[in-house]
Amino acid sequence: ARELYDKAHRSHATNTRVFTAWAMAEARHGNATGALKLLERATRARGFAPGGITDAAVFSTLGEVCWHHLEDFDRAADAFRRSVETDRRHAAGYYKWATMELRRGRAGRARDLLQRGIWGCAGVAKSVEMAKLHRAKGQLEANSTLRGKRRWEKYEDGDMEKAQRWEQDAESARTSFRKALELSAAAATFAAWARFEEALGDVDAARDVLEDG
Repeated sequence: ARELYDKAHRSHATNTRVFTAWAMAEARHGNATGALKLLERATRARGFAPGGITDAAVFSTLGEVCWHHLEDFDRAADAFRRSVETDRRHAAGYYKWATMELRRGRAGRARDLLQRGIWGCAGVAKSVEMAKLHRAKGQLEANSTLRGKRRWEKYEDGDMEKAQRWEQDAESARTSFRKALELSAAAATFAAWARFEEALGDVDAARDVLEDG
């Protein structure tokens, strides 16, 4: 595989996608150090234009390697930040960054990043990538709804005025899932939405979502 990647690089010396694919292959095989060296070479390849690196995927791939294979979260966050600064249409950079922050227990930060991605990439990113942002935002809102509902049931003695808080989050989640499906009718979105409705206790709504899918 290395020989094939090296041959591709020699044929297309400034094509950074060769480096990102090669780097991910090295990382998956336990060679994170080699992956970082390849990505450093990619930044020197100057992307597809003489003005400097223009391929945001180089930085989002660097973020993935630092996060998944080195557990260097600060360096990963910096790489993801550089990816979206390089190309605001790079929805995958926002998605990966938000996913990492969520895994670190930073749900608020993740939600902010997803919203920034939705605003920044609207009308310019691919529909399937935008759908992933909306679905992830919907899942965060769904989790917030369920936490709020549990608190309401346990501590607030059925106060209907306070119930409006988690009900508003529930509507936000449904809006996000609906928008994701308008962009891309992915099975993962139907499943996430249905699981949410079922967790709320509305089995009929969950069934309706799945039937639509």
